Amino acid sequence: MAITNGDNELDQLYGELAKKKEAIGLLELKFKSAQLEREKLLEELKELILAGEHSSNRFRDFTFVKLGQVNEPLLNWLAELDGNVAAHQGQLALVVMRELYHTPPTGGVILGGSWHSEPSKPSPALRQTICLGVLSGQQLILGYQPPFRCALPFRMFIKRRSLMCYDGTEIKHFEPEISVGEYELELNEQLDETWKSWRELFGASSSSVVEPEIIIGDKGVTIGDEAVRQWMLKHKLHDEGGAIPSQFRRMCGQLGYLPVALKYQESGKEV
Repeated sequence: MAITNGDNELDQLYGELAKKKEAIGLLELKFKSAQLEREKLLEELKELILAGEHSSNRFRDFTFVKLGQVNEPLLNWLAELDGNVAAHQGQLALVVMRELYHTPPTGGVILGGSWHSEPSKPSPALRQTICLGVLSGQQLILGYQPPFRCALPFRMFIKRRSLMCYDGTEIKHFEPEISVGEYELELNEQLDETWKSWRELFGASSSSVVEPEIIIGDKGVTIGDEAVRQWMLKHKLHDEGGAIPSQFRRMCGQLGYLPVALKYQESGKEV
């Protein structure tokens, strides 16, 4: 059978295909070689940091040894938080953690000193923990050895837990607990913005929730006496005109610290 021009064209295409396959094979070899070199560099970098050597950016070093890579969002968040700590040494810092919780379909809760039955179906609620302390240092405390701690410089802090309705109404709260030492922030590999999306969960469409990149287990950190006081006012844990000391005032008393604003309030001056 005679070879046609069409057959010649196909032969040429097969030839080109073989060349491309060969070129891809060479690229794959280069890629694997580059990957191996990168892994060696990563391991060398980690060993140097673990041995006590550091670059000009301590947050870059910390995120690298903790996550195995440089994480820009976490690095920037830590740098901003560190700047706030430095600017408010000796003042209050508040950490707010919130998580979605469904109350059980049976049993009940104590509300206003009385027992109330639960609805027949699980009811959405918010478990909130706030930690209040006085900053005793000028910067975040970073640990470059396992478990790679990142902590706020507290000598002591007070923790208050509560269970809340989705609209912010407090169902139940537990007696505050005092802890001595630094407050360790929970940092993981994926960002969890639950603390931002709670309002959206019961209001705006859930499609508006931003997909996260790194987890900051501590959902919100508020730094400075005035910022903390305003947060307490907004969340009804402080009443400047009340005859009975507020939750905020009592927590400050347990810490042995009274913000300037509360000192003015107690002296009868306007805040």
